[in-house]
Formats: sequence, structure tokens, C-alpha cells
Amino acid sequence: MILRKHHSIYGYGQLFAFSGIDGDTAGARDFCATFLDDPVTLRFETDPPVSLRIPLGDGAVFDAIGGDFLEGRDAAGSHIFVAFEDARTVVGLSPVKPMLSFSTFHQETANLRFQPRGSHGVLPPALRATPLSEGGETGNMPPSERGDAPKGQGGVHRAQEKHRGYVLQEGEDGRYAPCHLVSAPSPDGWLFRLAFKETATPLRTPRENTSCNGEGTVITPTSRTPREDFLSPPLSAVESVLRARREWLESQPACPTPGFDGLWAKCLAIEKENTLSPEGVFSCRWTTPDRVPHRDAWLWDSAFHAMAMSGSDPALARDALRAVLVRQRDDGFIPHHMAPDGQDSSITQPQVLAWAALFLHKRASDTDFLAWAAPRLQAFLDWTVRNRDRNGNGLLEWHTGSDPHCRCDESGLDNSPRFDFDDPAIDAIDFSCYLAHDAGCLAEIWRILGRDAEANAADALRDRTAERINALLWSETDGLYYDRLADGSLSGVASVASFLPLWAGICPPDRAARLVAALTDPARFWTALPVPSIARNSPQYDTDMWRGCSWLNLDWFLWLGLRRYGYAAEAEELRRRVLAAVNKWYLRHGTLFEFYDADDRLSPFELKRKGPPVMPPDWRRHMHSITDYHWSAAFTRLFLESAG
Repeated sequence: MILRKHHSIYGYGQLFAFSGIDGDTAGARDFCATFLDDPVTLRFETDPPVSLRIPLGDGAVFDAIGGDFLEGRDAAGSHIFVAFEDARTVVGLSPVKPMLSFSTFHQETANLRFQPRGSHGVLPPALRATPLSEGGETGNMPPSERGDAPKGQGGVHRAQEKHRGYVLQEGEDGRYAPCHLVSAPSPDGWLFRLAFKETATPLRTPRENTSCNGEGTVITPTSRTPREDFLSPPLSAVESVLRARREWLESQPACPTPGFDGLWAKCLAIEKENTLSPEGVFSCRWTTPDRVPHRDAWLWDSAFHAMAMSGSDPALARDALRAVLVRQRDDGFIPHHMAPDGQDSSITQPQVLAWAALFLHKRASDTDFLAWAAPRLQAFLDWTVRNRDRNGNGLLEWHTGSDPHCRCDESGLDNSPRFDFDDPAIDAIDFSCYLAHDAGCLAEIWRILGRDAEANAADALRDRTAERINALLWSETDGLYYDRLADGSLSGVASVASFLPLWAGICPPDRAARLVAALTDPARFWTALPVPSIARNSPQYDTDMWRGCSWLNLDWFLWLGLRRYGYAAEAEELRRRVLAAVNKWYLRHGTLFEFYDADDRLSPFELKRKGPPVMPPDWRRHMHSITDYHWSAAFTRLFLESAG
């Protein structure tokens, strides 16, 4: 059965991007957009941002919204289509004339330099020192704060990062990215094309050189810019692009859980929009947590994406996992953050790769892929044991830092109260459980490959780690597992990590019963949207990321753990609450979020994210719970596929 219903809810923060499933993308120089509140406004996240505005007014209705197209009607019933033709071109049909707006000026053509990774956007010489439009964030600032260039120096207009999060300055890239909108009236509405193409020199503006061929304004292109990018498209071309984008979604499987068709379609759209083509160091397709702001590949995120994608596209799922494994160093280390240009991080992330590889194999058998992956998975676990058990007691310690907003990026639980201790050698319950679980998965992989000696060694590592966890991290008094501090005492911080021995399958049944009693206690963890990242009755409980909010990845881990130990009713109630809350906020905002209020009262936009929220939400002013978040879509999909 194929997809029954499209996602059709317009809302701020949804991503709009060309997918690597359909053709070549450029993650390092991405041309992607986020929806702004007024339909239809697509803010392309260049620096400075460029917005495509199609003011439909009140009463607009959308029939289908994918990550790379939208289709709907205005109040009068006139159609609107917008779709990516390729990674640099958007085409469409609108009942009103579309417009472009820029942060510092308003005109039909802009010459913007791409920002190199890690730097900032640039305006070409002709547009430098252009004052911000009246009413802009820095429009009334004194010149010293605006960064206006001194007279006679021809310099650069700079808007400080604290104002909308971008800076305009001289760069080293040397290539311009002309963003140009052309449109022409037709009996069906305004046909338009928005093109964004690199050239060696700036384009001339319409005032400098324009001509008309009956299809709209034509800008004489440079030698590096195809002329057709500056022609409005015929209706047949727009309809063809729209059909191609719709067809992929409509070929996907139908939602297996009744009542969630729109949410399911949105999950599929998020998966597609966050998939990129081979690029740079990535020789295969790869995935990102979100095209904005993360952009790159991340270790455990990629594993989670692969697990969900395996339900409909096993080859793509293997690519997502392969993209991470090919970044492994000779000593076995795998970075937690990988960029197409080879700029990798120096820390790692939770050991879930063997689990993901085994999960993919069980859904779509591929022993060739397992045979390729197994030595790399083994090398990763070996590196972890050598480098993250600094005290030699058989338990693992995360790398931690001094940033109070991100003490332990390596764990993925950046700002958890578990890391508030001034202790660089905390034996971590979650890290040790990841090791035990992944070692068990690797043992199963080796046995599938007929490598019994390697399988036995991996099983032995699992058993040793499980014994150490049960001997050193269990509190008989509290009936919970905790982290262990350097002095040998337990931290006493009750968190979602306390329950991971259920998922890893390493706790005795009597301890499992006590864990489930704590998990289902409404005063601590059994909230409206379980499972809060720390106990509800903890003095540190907050709505700031891992200091109290609920995250779907660990919800799914605990759902698996409950089922493993025979608590089917509790598992189903957890699943029911998660899906109800995720769907509630999807229906309100049209997106899936990075994390959620465990009490299910606050909109995810109202939650803290390493600082208080800014309303109305705008990630360029302060990062909110990220929208169209890939792993949230992945785990929602896995929950929806787990009916019964």
C-alpha cells in the first residue's frame, strides 16, 4: 500500500531543500530555505538571508507540502506550486507576483558570495556599505556598532553577529553567487524561476542590461551562468518538476498505524530533505540532522537515520551508515561530527553503529555490507576501550569540557546535570551500556559471518562490561543505576540514562522490576510525554534540552527495554503517549522538533535551548528546539511501524 495522505500544514521552521535522492546537492554551499510565518515566505539561509515572498493573504489552503515542493490554493481557489528543479533552482506558479527581499536592500538581483564553512557571508564591492533597510535590526545603531567602513576606504558594511546572527565582510572565496528571480504573467498565474548560481564575476542588475523576450525579464548572463537560468519557465516545465517531486513521496509506504497519516508523510519528507548526494570526503549519499543549522553529518544521528530509512530504502540506509564508517581513522577512532570538506571533530559519540548495522541486516539481509563493516566496527570498539577507560576499571568515561552549556558534547547529552560535577573522570552509565550493547550486536554480526572467535571475544567484552555496571553503578537504596564519581561514590542524579541497562539487556530481573517501578512513577519519570531526561522531582529539572525535556531517541531505547523484559503494557503506554504528544505539536506547527516538554504543556518553541527562548521564534536570533529534526522523524517512524 502506498502513501494515503500528504503532509499539508504550513508553519514556521519547516525546511525546504533539494534532496540528494533526486540529484546532486552541495552541502558545503547549500541553498536551502526555512518557512517563515506568512504563507508563502521561504527564507533561503544564505548570509545575508534571501526571502522568496508569495503573499497569498488569508484563506490559503495547502494540498501537499514536501521537503522540496508545496502545492495549494489561495482564498479564490487559484493554484500555487513551488518546487526545487535542482539544487540551485526553484520554479513555480503563483496567483500573485513573487518577490525577493534581502536583509540590507530590496531589488530583483543580488550578488552574494557564498560563505566558506565556518566563516560569514560577503557582499560584492558594488553593494558594500549599503545601509540596512529602515527598521532593520541594526538600522538605528551608531556607525561604530554597525561596523560602517570609514569614508574613503570603500570598506564593508558589517552587521554584528548578535544582530540576526550574520556578518557581512570581506572573504577569501572570490566567487559570487547571483540570486535572481524572474517571473512572467500567464493565463494560469505568474510563472517564475529563482536561480542561485556561482560565477566568477558579479551579475549586472536589471537597470544595467535588460531585455524582454515575451517570457519576462532576461539578464545577460556571465560566461559561467547558463542563460536559461534567467528565463521564466513554461507551465509544462513547472508541472513536470512538481510531478517528479510528488511522485517520490507518493511511492512511499502508507502509515502502518491508523490516524497518523499526515505525521507519517511529514516524517518521510524530513528524511528526504535531509539526505545529500556524494560530496567531498563522502563517496556515497549521506544524511544530516537538519540542513539548517547543523548541515554536516553526525555519528549517532546517522545511525538513527539509517535504521528508520531501512524500512523503505535499504540501500540508502546502508549509505547513511557507510558515510560515517569511511571517516574512521587508522587507529579506529570515528569523529562525532564530519563535514564534506574533511573537517572532522576530535571527539566521538555513543557506540550505536554495530546495533545499526545489525538492525539494517535484519530488515534487508546484506552479508557483503556486514563483512565490509564488521572490521571497522570492531576497530571502533577497540579504540573506545583503549581511550575512554582512563581509570582501567572496565567502565567508560566521556570526554568533558568547561562550557556550562555543553559540558559533554561527546555523550550527545550536552548540558545534562549529570555533568555538573567538577569531575573529569565520571564512570558513565550510558557510555558503559552503549559499549555492552554494541559489543553484543557485534558478536551477532561476527557469528552471521562465521567468525566464531571474534564473536566470542565480543561477547566476553559485553559480559565484562555488564558485570562492572552491575557491581559499581547500581544503588540498592534507590533502585536505580547512576554514574560513578572519581572518589567511588555514586552521583545520585536520576536521569533517563539510569534505565539504559533495560535496553542493553544486562540487569537482573529483580532490578528490572525496580527500574520499571521508578520509570512509571508519575512524580519522577512517567510524565505526560515520557521520558524526561532527568527526574521530574529533581531540583535541576528544567525545560532546557537535557535538563528535563523528552527526546525521542531515548524514548525508543526504553520502549525496547520494556519489551525485552516483558513489560508490554508499559511499553505500549509509552508509545501511545509519545505519538500523541508528537502528533499534537505536529498538527499545531507542521514540524517535528529536536526535543519536547516532558509535561506536554509548552510548545517546543517556548522551551529553552542553552538559554531562554526568543519569541516569535527565529533560529537566527536564538536557536530553539530544532525543526524538521531528522532523528525525531526517524524515531517517530519507528514508533509508527511498531504497532502491536
